[in-house]
Formats: sequence, structure tokens, C-alpha cells
Amino acid sequence: MRSFFEPRADREAYRLAIRKWEADRFRPLNLVLNGNVGRTDEKNIELLAWLIDFKARPYHVWLKVAGPCADDAGQQARRAGEAAGEVTGTGDNERQKPIAGDVLDGDDPAVNGEGEPDAADEKTGRFFRRGDRKLVFLCLWLAAGIGGYFLVHYFWPAGPKGCMIWAGDHYEPADCGDRSAAIPLRAIDHELVDYFRRITRPDTLTPFSIGKVWYAKYHGRVEFYTGKGSGLHPLDSTRRLLPMTDYILEKYIYHIRN
Repeated sequence: MRSFFEPRADREAYRLAIRKWEADRFRPLNLVLNGNVGRTDEKNIELLAWLIDFKARPYHVWLKVAGPCADDAGQQARRAGEAAGEVTGTGDNERQKPIAGDVLDGDDPAVNGEGEPDAADEKTGRFFRRGDRKLVFLCLWLAAGIGGYFLVHYFWPAGPKGCMIWAGDHYEPADCGDRSAAIPLRAIDHELVDYFRRITRPDTLTPFSIGKVWYAKYHGRVEFYTGKGSGLHPLDSTRRLLPMTDYILEKYIYHIRN
């Protein structure tokens, strides 16, 4: 522990050091377990023996006692470590995976960070980069399409039908350059074109229509509409539309029926 995590004051200090230790710095252990190096620092062996609960430790004492048997025991320790679970990460500033027979020391390019990234990591990175680009392009395409629809349909009267004209009981799209119309043109409002209507059968109105139907007096008669619309009469902007009440329903609908 001391050789790998450096000397610490107490257990709490070691616990904090292990929590903050970079995962990359554990990679020498992974290389030893996979048999990818011939030799490695003694501190890596010591920590690996502690992690897999190898009984014959400390390593330097066991090595003197075991002698020629050390290699066989080392193979057993490696297999035990693989069964216990692979330790991942890299050593200090390691970036390149050493080949068999390499020595992990300060002069090794893999340890000094001069090696190239792992091929599997590069492949994974390229995959996610391509996936991210496709997702971004798809989101931008959808946003542009939806935004363009609302812009053209509701806010930007483009093309020859950029205005509307009142056609007796509803609005119709019209060419803004048409000067032959006897009544004034208005900038198109698609909600009015789609939903605003004059009710041509007032006798169909009931108390359920109150709060939904609006009315205005025009040329001596009361006209009813399917909504507030712009709030003004379609042909006379000096007259406001008002919500129908019980009194108006009784006076102008039921009275006429009776």
C-alpha cells in the first residue's frame, strides 16, 4: 500500500487517496494479469497480491524463500487474479499497451505517455462521434422543418396569398396585389381563415353557445360569429365583437323563434 499509494498518515488518509487515485494508474496490474509484460515494478506485484489475497506476502520476502518456484507461484497468482476480476486502468501517465517482455519503468514510452491510444478506445470514440453527428443533424433538420412550418404558416405571409379578404361568412386567402376587391384586404391570419365564421343559422344557438359565440350589430341587424376573431367586425373596424349573453340569446334568438 505504501509503495503504491505513497506513505500516508493513517487509514483515513489511505481511504481518501484510493478514492482520488486515477483509474489509469492501475493499468500495470491489468497488464500483469493478462501476461502482457515480462517484468513490472515490485510495487505493482505487492498491490496485486494484496488485492487477490495472495497469502505469501510481502512479495520480496516470498521471492527469496520461493526461489525457482516463484515463477510457478506467480502464474497461479495471475490466474487467481483473473478469477477474482480484472483490474482495469493504466499506470502513471501510461497510454500504450506494452508487448511481452517490456519493462514498466520511467524510461518506457508507454509509461511516459508517448504511446498511442488503445485501438479499441479509438474505434469506440469514432463510433460515438459518428453517432453524435447523426443525432445532431437529425435534431437540426427536425427543428428547421418545424420552425419553417410555423414561420410560414402563422407569421410570414409569403407568396401570392399573403393577404385575406372577407367572403360574406368567412375569410379567404387573397393576393396582396389585387386592387379589384371592393373591400379592403388584410394581412393573412391563418387561424381566422381556418376557424372564424359568421353563423348563418342563428336559430341553432342554445344556452350552451354562451361564452363561445360572439356578436356585433351591423347595418341594423345582429350577426353572430364562431369566436372573437380579431375582436372587430370583419367589414367595419369601428365595431367590436362582444360575447353573447343570456339577454342577447333571449332577445335576438328566442324572441324571433317565438
